[in-house]
Parts: sequence; structure tokens; C-alpha cells
Amino acid sequence: MFTHDVLPKEHIDYAPILTFYRELAEGYSRLQGEHGLWHQVLTDPESYEEASCTSMFMYGFALGVRHGWLEQPETYAAAARAGWRGLCERAIDKQGNLYGVCKGSSWSYRHAYYKHELGWNLNDTHGIGIVLLAGIETYRMMQELQSGPARGDVRA
Repeated sequence: MFTHDVLPKEHIDYAPILTFYRELAEGYSRLQGEHGLWHQVLTDPESYEEASCTSMFMYGFALGVRHGWLEQPETYAAAARAGWRGLCERAIDKQGNLYGVCKGSSWSYRHAYYKHELGWNLNDTHGIGIVLLAGIETYRMMQELQSGPARGDVRA
């Protein structure tokens, strides 16, 4: 569920949250890697490609395109499609195994902790659900884009 799915447009915080969402989307879209995935350390393309954050960004982009929350929806639709293609080509094998989901972390101020010490698990359960949600939402987005314009709930 997304905040703007349940928060009434008239709510005092609706516009500021929408603005923040758009700012995050713009920033995250610039960090997408060459294979369509985002990296474990978002600003370090040498860190491994991480499937769960890729899925979360895809989900947010596809939902925003469908609901008309994002300006320049074609940019975010392309990013969601590239993310799905990247997941299918690099993180999901023909048997349905999921690779590249961070195994969970404590916290650290050290870049090396996230890049080298914090690995990923095969079929990590906290990644499978968001990959499915991202796939469903990306599919819905593509279906709606083929059938007509986004709903345009909040176009500015």
C-alpha cells in the first residue's frame, strides 16, 4: 500500500508528501544501473546489483505512473520496464530462484560494510514478495499504457 492510495487529496500533508515522493523518484531514477537494476550501495556501480531495492523502486515508479503521480511518466515507465528486464535477465533464473537480495543488515557508517561484508542470499524471503509486487504493478502499468493514458489523479 502506498500513502497516496489512502490519504485523501484534501489532507494537509498530501501535497508535501507528493512533492517528496517525486523528489525521491527523480533521485532514484538517476541511480539505476546499466542493466536496469540498482546497486547494493546506490552510488557505487561496483557494488552488487540488489534485487529487492530494484523491486521497491520499480513498484513505486509503476504505481506512480498508473496513478498520474509522477511528472514525465514515460521516464519512470521506462525505468520500471528496464528494472523488470534486468530482474528477469540477471536476478531470476528459469527455475524461479531469486538472486541478489541483501541478507539484511545492522548498520554501519562504513561504505565497505555494505559493499563487501553484507552479502546476499538466494531466495531470501524478504525479497520474494516485493519482486512479485513489482512485477504485478509493472504489468498493470504496461497494460494501462497500452490501453490509454494514466488516470491522472494528481497531475500538476
